[in-house]
Amino acid sequence: MKIIIKNYKAKTILGIYPEEKLQAREILISLTICFDGKKAAKSDNISNTIDYDLIGSLIDKLTLNKEYDLIEALVSVIGSKLIKQFSLIDQVIVNIAKPNILEQAELVSVEELFKRVYLLK
Repeated sequence: MKIIIKNYKAKTILGIYPEEKLQAREILISLTICFDGKKAAKSDNISNTIDYDLIGSLIDKLTLNKEYDLIEALVSVIGSKLIKQFSLIDQVIVNIAKPNILEQAELVSVEELFKRVYLLK
């Protein structure tokens, strides 16, 4: 099963240029979260799935009043934290976009796939 969060609006300081560090800018965060949702589908109980309200809270915690030079750094932080804090997530694709950063483009984004590593004994 997948939970898809598309274009979650967050504000953070993101960029390498002095003018980008003056104030927080809006970025768009999209997630595709893959997990085994059979138990949740059968039970119809929130405790058997991933609460996307908690995902939003985590994104806010990682972006509000924070500063990153590169989109790649923020992608890495969010992907790693999601895998670490939500044990039901098997993998997540994190895409972060900076709108209106290039005059000729609507947005620029960076995307990465994070997978949970299972150690077989």
